[in-house]
Amino acid sequence: MYDLAILGGRVVDPENGIDQVANVYLSQGRIAAVESAPPQPAGSVVDATGCLVTPGLVDCHCHIYQYGTQFGCGADATYLPMGTTCAIDAGSAGLDTFRGLQTRCLVPAEMRAFALVNVAPGGMPTERLPENLDPRFWNAADLKALVAEFAPWVRGLMIRLSRRIVGALGLA
Repeated sequence: MYDLAILGGRVVDPENGIDQVANVYLSQGRIAAVESAPPQPAGSVVDATGCLVTPGLVDCHCHIYQYGTQFGCGADATYLPMGTTCAIDAGSAGLDTFRGLQTRCLVPAEMRAFALVNVAPGGMPTERLPENLDPRFWNAADLKALVAEFAPWVRGLMIRLSRRIVGALGLA
């Protein structure tokens, strides 16, 4: 018997070439079977008729530094109910604020949570107090050390390129 059965939903899984109405069965938190045969017994059942059933989605541009920036939201509360199981914070924290993002948001998240480190030392605090875009205040050596120290959570650096935001420093 399976732990969980998700029955009758449209299963869309591009990696495995599946796009059909089917039943998904889980055991010990992992997908054990996907089949269109009649339902099998399970400890819990979810009727997914009329719903899409997909692998976890990825949001590659979000702000999950809740209480650390005006733009931040709680990763698990915001994204998990929508089927997003992996999120990448897009530069909310910089060199001076990344430890807060990592300890308060990335580590405790149930979902997979990662970040781009903003090259501006303070990250993106508020709309009224935007990040410091002056390259004279960026410290490449310290950024490199931070990226190495927090490698399991860092997926890259974030830098503004829009002339509308950074003026003459912008590329587009």
